[in-house]
Amino acid sequence: MKTLIFLFLLHFNSTLAYAGELKSFPELWKMIKSDHPELISSQEELEAAHGGSSRCDRHWLPSLYFSGKGFSTNDSTQNFIGNLGQRSIVASDFNPENLNNPGYHNFAQFSLGAQLPIYEGGRGVTQSQIQKYLFESKESLNSATQIEVYAQIVSLYAGLLNSNESISSLEELKIKVNSILSRYSLGSKSNPVGYSGLLGLKSILNRIDANLNELILSKTSISHELQLRAGKLPQDWQPLPEKVSKFLALFLPDDSIMENVDSYQMLAGANQSEIESFKISLQKSLFLPQFGVFAEGNYMLGSRTSGTGYMGGVYLHWSIFNPKDFGSVDESNHLFLASQARLNSNKLNEKLARDQYFNTLSVLFENEKLLNNSSELMNEQVSTSSRLFQSGSLNVLQMVEVFNRRADLISQLHELHLSQIKTRIELAKLSHLKGVQL
Repeated sequence: MKTLIFLFLLHFNSTLAYAGELKSFPELWKMIKSDHPELISSQEELEAAHGGSSRCDRHWLPSLYFSGKGFSTNDSTQNFIGNLGQRSIVASDFNPENLNNPGYHNFAQFSLGAQLPIYEGGRGVTQSQIQKYLFESKESLNSATQIEVYAQIVSLYAGLLNSNESISSLEELKIKVNSILSRYSLGSKSNPVGYSGLLGLKSILNRIDANLNELILSKTSISHELQLRAGKLPQDWQPLPEKVSKFLALFLPDDSIMENVDSYQMLAGANQSEIESFKISLQKSLFLPQFGVFAEGNYMLGSRTSGTGYMGGVYLHWSIFNPKDFGSVDESNHLFLASQARLNSNKLNEKLARDQYFNTLSVLFENEKLLNNSSELMNEQVSTSSRLFQSGSLNVLQMVEVFNRRADLISQLHELHLSQIKTRIELAKLSHLKGVQL
C-alpha cells in the first residue's frame, strides 16, 4: 500500500512539472520569429542595401532635370536678358535711358536638360562595387542575426527542459526523504546517533528545497521571457516534455554545428574589407577628370512674348588642386591594411574558439554518458539503501549520505546540461546551420 502511495505521489509531482498548455519548439519558434524586432531590423537593413546596390548600378544612365522660376525685377541686366530670351529686343532697348531704367517687368523661365556621363574617373563603377559588397555584407549579417536569435530561443527552451528535469528528479528525491523521515522514530536527543540522523534528514530536505527554489525561479524567468517574445503564449504554458540532450541534437544537430566554415560574421567582415579596398580607388578618382555630354532647352516667357533656346555639347570637370583631397588615398590604403589585419586576427580567434568548443562538446558527451550511468546506479542504490535502512542493516547517517550523493549527482547533471547548451549555442553562431529550419 505504501508503495502504491509513493508511486502515486511521484506521478502527481511529475505531472505538476508539466502542467499547463504544452508547446513544441517549432510552434514557439514560429510565434517568435514572425515579429522579432532584431529579425525585422536586420531584414529592413538588407532591403535598404539591396535598394542602394540597384541604385548605384544605374550610374551609367543619363540624368534628367527640370527647373523653373517666375520673377519680377527692375534690374537692368535681368530685364535685358529677359527680353533677349524672348527674342524680342528692339532698337529702343539700346537707348541709355531705357537700359539704365527699364522699370519693373515680369518673367518666367523654364529649363529641361539631360546629362550623360561618359567617364567619371572610375567613380561610378567603384561606388557600384562598394554597394554590391555592402549588400553581400548585409546578407551575411542578416543570416548571422537569424542564427543568433534562433540559438537564443533554443537556449531558453532547452533551459526550461533542463529545469524541469532537475525539478522532477529533486521532487522524486524529496518524496523518498520525506517517506523515511515520516517513519523515523529515533530522533530524540537522548539518542545521539538517531538525533544526528534526524538533523541530517532535515538538512538534506533544506538543501533540496533551496535547489528547487533556485530552479523554479530560473524556470519562471525563462518562461516569462519566452511568453513576452511570443506574445500569445498562455500564462501556464509548458515546453513539450523531452530530454535536454535529445532536444539539442534535434534542433542543433551535430552535422549542422560542426561545420568547419567561416561564420556569417566572418563573411561580413571579409566583405567590409573588400569595401575598404574599393575606397582606395574611390579616392583616386578625385584626381581624375570627368567628362560627358549634355543638352538643355530653355523657355522664356515675358510681357512681350515668349522664346525658346537650346544648347548641347560636352563638359569636362577636373579638380586640379584641392588641399582637402591630398593624403586621402594614403589614408584609405592604411584603413584597408588595418581591415585585412583585423580580419586575419578574427579568423584565427574564430578557429581557436571552434576547436575549443569541439573539444569541450566531445568531453561533455562522454561525461554525460558517465553521469547518466551513475544516475541509474545511484537510483538503484537509493532504492537498495532504503530497503536496508528499513531492515535495520543501514543506519540513518549512511542513508543521509546516499541522499546527499544523489542530490550532488542531480546538480552535476543540471550543470553539465547548461554547459552543453552554452557550447552548442556558441558553435551554432560559428556555423551556417545547414539543414536547420530557421
